[in-house]
Amino acid sequence: MERHKRVLLVGGAGFIGTHLTNSLSAGGYDVLVYDRQPILAHCDGNSSGSIQSISGDLRDVRAALHATSHADYCVLLAWDRAPFSARRAVEHARCRSVIPICRFLRGIACQQRRPLIIFTSSGGSVYGDTPSGLCSEEIPARPKCDYGMGKLFIERYLGLLRQRSGLHSITLRLANVYGPGQEARRGYGLVPTVMDAMLCGSELALHGGGVDRRDYVFISDVVSAITLVLAKRASHTLYNIGTGHGTTAIEILERLMAVSGITPGVTYSRRSSTEVRDVSLDSRRFEDEFGWLPRVTLERGLEMTWGWRNQAVRQTRARSLRAGRREQWR
Repeated sequence: MERHKRVLLVGGAGFIGTHLTNSLSAGGYDVLVYDRQPILAHCDGNSSGSIQSISGDLRDVRAALHATSHADYCVLLAWDRAPFSARRAVEHARCRSVIPICRFLRGIACQQRRPLIIFTSSGGSVYGDTPSGLCSEEIPARPKCDYGMGKLFIERYLGLLRQRSGLHSITLRLANVYGPGQEARRGYGLVPTVMDAMLCGSELALHGGGVDRRDYVFISDVVSAITLVLAKRASHTLYNIGTGHGTTAIEILERLMAVSGITPGVTYSRRSSTEVRDVSLDSRRFEDEFGWLPRVTLERGLEMTWGWRNQAVRQTRARSLRAGRREQWR
């Protein structure tokens, strides 16, 4: 009996990793999640693969490398910050993400048995400002923030390891990923931020007058893209994963207002020097080679995400209410 392919997800307990873990295990892959946080993914009765978890930090290079010992693939999702989220951002990114990832990758390159590396980069941050806003893989990357610069550095380091030691790797530059399970945290996405403001009754702050355009791709489309890379040999080492369509923050707000029936208070501020004005990803290289297309429209994706978020908030409030009642009766 042929054994299942084994996939190591480094940083797999987060938003993308949880969806990817569930999908891969259902598709017959044995998944090992290496993360500091506990995993929320689980096997159901229809899963033909397995899910295991190791609690660990990528800065513990020896432990992280041990996790790769039986892996056929390593999907590198881990990053210790998001765009514009931390003070002393450059030093933070260097010490908490760039250096540990480089040490980890160098260690894999020195091993006799080496998994294929799939690195999830940031199409929204790596390219910077471009004349047309639509970015293909051939456009020079000119990131404007430390997050994009750090991601680009890892891309370049993978290229160096490919030349020096033959380490096989594929970089996927993802557009702005959104969907159920994405929590509202500063710097982690406009969609959950808007929803959080709506549900909490707080004021929503939109930078750049709300007219900057971003490419929004639904989580299931990203998961399907990563899965295709595991299943088929790639002809290139770099691919964009997006819809090719830019949407402004105001348009996201208006669509969520239509779905929810809620109108939050909004303030507008100037665009930061680190923010890109207009970016969307040309994914035709990946579409032509892998037969992939983004299947979830923005309208449908926002509807599903709002439904999940609204239900999650209601359940949290119900649990808090029950806990309060129990305290009263003590």
